[in-house]
Amino acid sequence: MDASILILKPKQPFIDWVNEQLSQDNLPIKTLETYDDDECGPTTYLIPDFEDLPKAKRWLKKHYLTLFEEVLSGWTIDENEWPEDLSYKTFSQWFEFEFNLMVFDLRDLR
Repeated sequence: MDASILILKPKQPFIDWVNEQLSQDNLPIKTLETYDDDECGPTTYLIPDFEDLPKAKRWLKKHYLTLFEEVLSGWTIDENEWPEDLSYKTFSQWFEFEFNLMVFDLRDLR
């Protein structure tokens, strides 16, 4: 399998938005630490294979909105509750990106 990996790690502005959603339902507030420690943690995506980081970053700039909407919809499907500004700049302020261009498929090992 030829693939790379993208890991999205939340930053404080995303946590602040999540807490707005949780407060509406009287649920416990998250911090960066508790977000990482529970089932929410960073999200890993299998993405196309790239030979270098600049190409992977260009792919992300082209497809960031799909990822942004996927993460937001995990907290609320009501798009009226999403932030108004879904730009790449906002996405970059809300998430840290980590790429891994070397991925090995070991699922067949037993």
